[in-house]
Amino acid sequence: MMQRFYRRVDWWIERLKWPVAVAAVLWTPLLIWAWVLLGYRVMDQPFASLWFAAGVLLFFVSWKSILRYQSLWRWLVRAEHEATHLLFAALTGHPVLNWKPENDNNSNDPDHNDPDNNDPNRIIPKRSDPIYSDPQETTRKVARESHSKAASNRSSKMAVEFPSSSNWLIQIAPYFFPTAAGILWIAAIFIPLGFLGWTTIALGLATGFHVTSTIIEIRTDRDELQQLGWRFCWMFLPAANLMVLGCLLSFSQEGFTGIFDFLSDSIQPIQTIVAYFATRPE
Repeated sequence: MMQRFYRRVDWWIERLKWPVAVAAVLWTPLLIWAWVLLGYRVMDQPFASLWFAAGVLLFFVSWKSILRYQSLWRWLVRAEHEATHLLFAALTGHPVLNWKPENDNNSNDPDHNDPDNNDPNRIIPKRSDPIYSDPQETTRKVARESHSKAASNRSSKMAVEFPSSSNWLIQIAPYFFPTAAGILWIAAIFIPLGFLGWTTIALGLATGFHVTSTIIEIRTDRDELQQLGWRFCWMFLPAANLMVLGCLLSFSQEGFTGIFDFLSDSIQPIQTIVAYFATRPE
């Protein structure tokens, strides 16, 4: 029952891949317009985002001087990357078979590092199996193998194993979704003396982490992005990251009201055009 559910979800998500990419391209200039309006709001009330800016600055200074040379930094980047895969797998109804740091022994052996080869109960498909006659299933299989091998070659040796079905949203999620921002923001709520702005500082720290780790991963995790398709990534990721970063900055300004205002600004030109033609005299 569960398998049928997530396979059906995957089917619909795969069908929406290119329509979403086209919509993202069309939305990009509207998001830039929303960023212009957000910039005016920040200039009108600069102190509203003071703690947020302090958190971003604190992270960049720490990363430039200390963190970038530490193995902890590489582990945190990998941990957030795989945690985001986990989150979107859960949101689309996928069970996760395994998530653990892998052993460094024999790390240069791709067969040893491939999680599929370590499963004693795995079924090796034959050339006559239907998987080889289904181009979409073959593409998804190649993407899963690429993710497993890329994960096994990372310094943290952390990997996520999915079942026999996945989708592009799970694969691309770490390159735009700020999982660390949500975790740090929730943790900061429980810190005493909330009037000092711990939650906003934490949001700024996490935003700095998100921007830095995303740039690094886009530059280094080319196998995973290549399986998604470079054309699709260039169409989807700019709009997705503009939206996410705009929402984070807007939240630091006015909370959820700020996010609503930012997203409303991004569709305001469309509303204006529709209203013009709707009220245009015959």
